[in-house]
Amino acid sequence: MERRIWILVLAALASVLFGTAARANDYSACAGANPDVAISSCTTIIDAGTGSIKNLATAYYNRGNAYRKKGDYGPAIADYNKAIGLNPAHMDALSNRGTLLADKGDYDRAIADYGKAINLDPEYEIGYFNRGRAYYYRGDYGAAIADYDRAIILNPDHADAYFSRGSAYYYTGEYSAAVADYDRAINLNPKHANAYFYRGTVLADIGEYDPAVADYDKAISLNPKHAEAYFNRGNVHEKRGDYELAISDYGKTIHLNPERANAYFNRGLAYYEKDDFDRAISDFDKVIAINPDHAVAYANRGIVHSHKGNYDFAIADYDKAIALEPKYTDAYYNRGNAFRDKGDYVSAITDYGKAIAINPKKASAFSGRCWVRALTGTKLDEARRDCDAALALSGNDPTILDSRGLVGIKQNRFENAWADYDAAARTELGNASYLYGRGIAAIRLGRATEGAADLANAIRLDVNIAKSYAERGILP
Repeated sequence: MERRIWILVLAALASVLFGTAARANDYSACAGANPDVAISSCTTIIDAGTGSIKNLATAYYNRGNAYRKKGDYGPAIADYNKAIGLNPAHMDALSNRGTLLADKGDYDRAIADYGKAINLDPEYEIGYFNRGRAYYYRGDYGAAIADYDRAIILNPDHADAYFSRGSAYYYTGEYSAAVADYDRAINLNPKHANAYFYRGTVLADIGEYDPAVADYDKAISLNPKHAEAYFNRGNVHEKRGDYELAISDYGKTIHLNPERANAYFNRGLAYYEKDDFDRAISDFDKVIAINPDHAVAYANRGIVHSHKGNYDFAIADYDKAIALEPKYTDAYYNRGNAFRDKGDYVSAITDYGKAIAINPKKASAFSGRCWVRALTGTKLDEARRDCDAALALSGNDPTILDSRGLVGIKQNRFENAWADYDAAARTELGNASYLYGRGIAAIRLGRATEGAADLANAIRLDVNIAKSYAERGILP
């Protein structure tokens, strides 16, 4: 969740008796801000070998800092090793070596280095803070919090210690404590863009969307290139159904990072929700171009193609998603829907069966298979069992009751059919399909007046409902 913050100890200027080969200005330049000059001057001191062991250790330490500034971590660690070898009590070299080890992901050795530095000085605040960071990245949040606690006791005005402890609290599920720490970080440093950003993230996770957006706004005002803030603000807008705002924020994220696949992916979802299918497909295309193994992007593009009626394209996308993830339940289910809509009912039933085999609790797959069997009038007893299973898993879903009602009519179980359509119609008022089905069942039961009223009401709601039922093989 959090950007990496470490505290590095700056270069030390040694107090020395100058040797003949190393001039006075070499010592000041060795501790200077220009890394190239520092490396050259420190090397002169080291090569001369005329200084004290302590000063030689300082020269290695300073050269290590210069290499670290240039991003040359290998030589930097080698120089810290030399400094520590010459002066095992060199706390700053231990701390800085620990930081570079942590940046390389070697958290255990980093923690050991910070521990040695702390043993040398139990009030070494930087050591506690940096060790807390290493524990945090190792996933040991309790130990991280304990070290941040100690760093804060030693320096109550350390904004980043509160900020970092807030992130550790977040991962332990202590959201109130996390927000409180971000509050303290912001009070100490009102320009701490990331404190606003991460507080917004916690608030968004607990459903406090308005203050979350306000925090993202503030983070962006402090850092207009904060791509994560745009992205997360877009996520909040999408959750609230503000798709235009979400699309705008994802676009800003993409502008800052054109290769960010999840920004294209989420924008594709937002376009889909707006029924802007062509733009949705374009964004999923981009996700796949960036990451050709993104199974979910193929599956979602397949859904959009299905909505456009491009069933062959949809099936090809589901094929690819399944090839990448053979246990992808939803891909089988949605491919079944595409086969169904294409009229390939055998393949649809097969895919629903595969989805059920992977996830026996997937109600929609049972419902889909029930519906196709009802449409085709095949294996109606199995169709009923499928609908029964779907209802047991999902409750009285009116769409499943509608499917079982069709099964009932085709089985000539008109009382059962009427009861199912009636339950569906009472659950979702004003649905033409449920009313028409109930009317058909009532007519079959000899209740012509009642049935005719339902049919008339259904047709008023949807003039094409009679045609739809005729296509299912049901006439009044």
